[in-house]
Amino acid sequence: MSYINYFLFSVVLFVICNNSFVYSMTREQIKNSGKLIKKTCSAKNDLTEDEVKDVDKGKFIEKKDFMCYIACVYKMGQSVKGSTINHDMMLRQVDMMFPNDMKAPVKAAIEHCRPVDQVGSIDKGKFIEDRKVMCYIACIYELTNVIKNNKLNYEASIKQIDLMYPPDIKESAKAAVEKCKDVQKKYKDICEVSFYAAKCMYEFKPEDFIFA
Repeated sequence: MSYINYFLFSVVLFVICNNSFVYSMTREQIKNSGKLIKKTCSAKNDLTEDEVKDVDKGKFIEKKDFMCYIACVYKMGQSVKGSTINHDMMLRQVDMMFPNDMKAPVKAAIEHCRPVDQVGSIDKGKFIEDRKVMCYIACIYELTNVIKNNKLNYEASIKQIDLMYPPDIKESAKAAVEKCKDVQKKYKDICEVSFYAAKCMYEFKPEDFIFA
Protein backbone atom coordinates (compact mmCIF):
# COMPACT_ATOMS: atom_id res chain seq x y z
CA MET A 1 0.00 0.00 0.00
CA SER A 2 1.41 3.43 -0.87
CA TYR A 3 1.86 5.86 2.01
CA ILE A 4 -0.23 8.55 0.34
CA ASN A 5 -3.13 6.08 0.03
CA TYR A 6 -2.66 5.09 3.67
CA PHE A 7 -2.85 8.73 4.67
CA LEU A 8 -5.89 9.42 2.50
CA PHE A 9 -8.26 7.59 4.80
CA SER A 10 -6.50 8.41 8.06
CA VAL A 11 -6.94 12.17 7.96
CA VAL A 12 -9.47 12.28 10.79
CA LEU A 13 -7.88 13.64 13.95
CA PHE A 14 -8.46 10.97 16.55
CA VAL A 15 -5.96 12.03 19.19
CA ILE A 16 -5.58 10.10 22.44
CA CYS A 17 -5.01 12.59 25.23
CA ASN A 18 -4.05 11.89 28.82
CA ASN A 19 -2.84 14.56 31.24
CA SER A 20 -1.88 16.86 28.35
CA PHE A 21 0.19 14.17 26.61
CA VAL A 22 -0.63 13.17 23.03
CA TYR A 23 0.19 9.63 22.00
CA SER A 24 0.83 8.35 18.48
CA MET A 25 -1.61 5.78 17.22
CA THR A 26 -0.91 2.32 15.90
CA ARG A 27 -1.63 1.50 12.26
CA GLU A 28 -4.78 -0.35 13.29
CA GLN A 29 -6.01 2.56 15.43
CA ILE A 30 -5.47 4.95 12.53
CA LYS A 31 -7.56 2.78 10.23
CA ASN A 32 -10.30 2.30 12.82
CA SER A 33 -10.48 6.02 13.63
CA GLY A 34 -11.55 6.80 10.08
CA LYS A 35 -14.49 4.38 9.96
CA LEU A 36 -17.13 6.89 11.08
CA ILE A 37 -15.95 9.49 8.57
CA LYS A 38 -15.88 6.94 5.76
CA LYS A 39 -19.37 5.75 6.66
CA THR A 40 -20.72 9.31 6.74
CA CYS A 41 -19.09 10.33 3.46
CA SER A 42 -20.10 7.18 1.61
CA ALA A 43 -23.73 7.73 2.66
CA LYS A 44 -23.60 11.37 1.52
CA ASN A 45 -22.41 10.30 -1.91
CA ASP A 46 -24.60 7.20 -2.36
CA LEU A 47 -21.68 4.78 -2.33
CA THR A 48 -21.71 1.28 -0.90
CA GLU A 49 -19.19 -0.08 1.58
CA ASP A 50 -17.81 -2.37 -1.14
CA GLU A 51 -17.11 0.61 -3.40
CA VAL A 52 -14.94 2.40 -0.83
CA LYS A 53 -13.41 -0.39 1.23
CA ASP A 54 -10.24 -0.82 -0.84
CA VAL A 55 -9.16 2.78 -1.37
CA ASP A 56 -6.24 2.31 1.02
CA LYS A 57 -5.11 -0.48 -1.31
CA GLY A 58 -5.08 1.88 -4.28
CA LYS A 59 -8.51 1.08 -5.73
CA PHE A 60 -9.93 4.35 -7.05
CA ILE A 61 -13.22 4.35 -8.98
CA GLU A 62 -13.33 6.92 -11.76
CA LYS A 63 -16.73 8.46 -11.19
CA LYS A 64 -17.79 11.78 -9.74
CA ASP A 65 -19.55 10.40 -6.65
CA PHE A 66 -16.35 8.62 -5.66
CA MET A 67 -14.25 11.74 -6.19
CA CYS A 68 -16.67 13.74 -4.04
CA TYR A 69 -16.44 11.01 -1.40
CA ILE A 70 -12.67 11.51 -1.17
CA ALA A 71 -13.17 15.28 -0.95
CA CYS A 72 -15.69 14.72 1.86
CA VAL A 73 -13.19 12.63 3.83
CA TYR A 74 -10.56 15.32 3.46
CA LYS A 75 -12.97 18.04 4.59
CA MET A 76 -14.17 16.11 7.63
CA GLY A 77 -10.56 15.36 8.51
CA GLN A 78 -9.78 19.09 8.35
CA SER A 79 -7.32 18.55 5.51
CA VAL A 80 -9.16 20.96 3.22
CA LYS A 81 -9.24 24.70 3.87
CA GLY A 82 -11.75 26.47 1.67
CA SER A 83 -11.41 24.56 -1.58
CA THR A 84 -7.69 23.85 -1.20
CA ILE A 85 -5.90 20.90 0.36
CA ASN A 86 -4.13 22.08 3.50
CA HIS A 87 -0.74 20.38 3.40
CA ASP A 88 0.43 21.98 6.66
CA MET A 89 -2.56 20.51 8.50
CA MET A 90 -1.79 17.11 7.00
CA LEU A 91 1.77 17.30 8.27
CA ARG A 92 0.58 18.26 11.76
CA GLN A 93 -1.81 15.32 11.77
CA VAL A 94 1.00 12.96 10.83
CA ASP A 95 3.18 14.30 13.66
CA MET A 96 0.34 13.87 16.16
CA MET A 97 -1.14 10.57 15.02
CA PHE A 98 1.23 8.34 13.14
CA PRO A 99 3.62 5.71 14.51
CA ASN A 100 7.24 6.83 14.40
CA ASP A 101 8.19 4.33 11.71
CA MET A 102 5.58 5.79 9.34
CA LYS A 103 6.01 9.52 9.92
CA ALA A 104 8.91 10.18 7.55
CA PRO A 105 7.56 8.33 4.48
CA VAL A 106 4.02 9.70 4.91
CA LYS A 107 5.31 13.26 5.26
CA ALA A 108 7.51 12.74 2.21
CA ALA A 109 4.44 11.64 0.22
CA ILE A 110 2.56 14.78 1.31
CA GLU A 111 5.48 17.05 0.44
CA HIS A 112 5.80 15.35 -2.94
CA CYS A 113 2.33 16.62 -3.82
CA ARG A 114 2.59 20.06 -2.23
CA PRO A 115 2.30 22.84 -4.80
CA VAL A 116 5.48 24.81 -5.31
CA ASP A 117 5.59 28.56 -6.00
CA GLN A 118 6.05 28.08 -9.72
CA VAL A 119 2.79 26.19 -10.31
CA GLY A 120 0.20 28.84 -9.56
CA SER A 121 -0.29 29.87 -13.18
CA ILE A 122 -0.12 26.57 -15.05
CA ASP A 123 -3.75 26.92 -16.12
CA LYS A 124 -2.75 30.26 -17.67
CA GLY A 125 0.03 28.68 -19.69
CA LYS A 126 2.98 29.39 -17.41
CA PHE A 127 5.07 26.22 -17.64
CA ILE A 128 8.42 26.61 -15.90
CA GLU A 129 10.93 23.95 -16.92
CA ASP A 130 11.90 22.99 -13.41
CA ARG A 131 12.07 19.44 -12.08
CA LYS A 132 9.80 20.23 -9.12
CA VAL A 133 7.15 21.69 -11.41
CA MET A 134 7.32 18.69 -13.73
CA CYS A 135 6.93 16.24 -10.86
CA TYR A 136 4.15 18.32 -9.34
CA ILE A 137 2.14 17.93 -12.55
CA ALA A 138 2.91 14.20 -12.54
CA CYS A 139 1.72 14.01 -8.94
CA ILE A 140 -1.61 15.64 -9.83
CA TYR A 141 -2.04 13.22 -12.73
CA GLU A 142 -1.22 10.27 -10.47
CA LEU A 143 -3.76 11.33 -7.86
CA THR A 144 -6.44 11.73 -10.52
CA ASN A 145 -5.57 8.35 -12.08
CA VAL A 146 -4.48 9.88 -15.38
CA ILE A 147 -1.18 8.07 -14.83
CA LYS A 148 -1.33 4.29 -14.63
CA ASN A 149 1.67 1.98 -14.49
CA ASN A 150 3.96 4.99 -14.83
CA LYS A 151 2.38 6.05 -18.13
CA LEU A 152 -0.23 8.60 -19.15
CA ASN A 153 -3.47 6.73 -19.73
CA TYR A 154 -5.42 7.98 -22.73
CA GLU A 155 -8.66 6.16 -21.85
CA ALA A 156 -8.62 7.45 -18.27
CA SER A 157 -8.12 11.01 -19.52
CA ILE A 158 -11.10 10.76 -21.87
CA LYS A 159 -13.25 9.21 -19.14
CA GLN A 160 -12.44 12.05 -16.74
CA ILE A 161 -13.34 14.63 -19.36
CA ASP A 162 -16.71 12.93 -19.85
CA LEU A 163 -17.29 12.86 -16.09
CA MET A 164 -15.99 16.24 -15.00
CA TYR A 165 -15.80 18.79 -17.81
CA PRO A 166 -18.49 21.30 -18.78
CA PRO A 167 -20.35 20.20 -21.94
CA ASP A 168 -19.17 23.20 -23.97
CA ILE A 169 -15.47 22.25 -23.76
CA LYS A 170 -15.60 18.45 -23.71
CA GLU A 171 -14.93 17.98 -27.41
CA SER A 172 -12.10 20.50 -27.39
CA ALA A 173 -10.50 18.85 -24.35
CA LYS A 174 -10.77 15.42 -25.95
CA ALA A 175 -9.20 16.75 -29.14
CA ALA A 176 -6.31 18.15 -27.08
CA VAL A 177 -5.75 14.77 -25.41
CA GLU A 178 -5.87 13.07 -28.80
CA LYS A 179 -3.33 15.49 -30.27
CA CYS A 180 -0.94 15.19 -27.34
CA LYS A 181 -1.25 11.51 -26.44
CA ASP A 182 2.00 10.58 -28.21
CA VAL A 183 4.10 13.16 -26.38
CA GLN A 184 5.11 10.46 -23.91
CA LYS A 185 6.93 8.60 -26.67
CA LYS A 186 9.55 11.37 -26.65
CA TYR A 187 10.40 11.07 -22.95
CA LYS A 188 11.25 8.25 -20.57
CA ASP A 189 10.75 10.16 -17.33
CA ILE A 190 7.11 10.40 -16.14
CA CYS A 191 7.66 13.90 -14.73
CA GLU A 192 8.83 15.16 -18.12
CA VAL A 193 6.05 13.28 -19.89
CA SER A 194 3.41 14.88 -17.67
CA PHE A 195 4.88 18.37 -18.02
CA TYR A 196 5.16 18.37 -21.81
CA ALA A 197 1.80 16.65 -22.30
CA ALA A 198 0.10 19.32 -20.18
CA LYS A 199 1.95 22.06 -22.07
CA CYS A 200 0.91 20.51 -25.39
CA MET A 201 -2.75 20.42 -24.33
CA TYR A 202 -2.62 24.04 -23.21
CA GLU A 203 -1.13 25.14 -26.53
CA PHE A 204 -3.81 23.23 -28.46
CA LYS A 205 -6.55 25.57 -27.21
CA PRO A 206 -5.56 27.75 -24.24
CA GLU A 207 -9.05 29.04 -23.50
CA ASP A 208 -10.35 25.50 -22.90
CA PHE A 209 -7.40 24.20 -20.89
CA ILE A 210 -8.14 23.10 -17.32
CA PHE A 211 -5.48 22.02 -14.88
CA ALA A 212 -6.73 20.63 -11.55
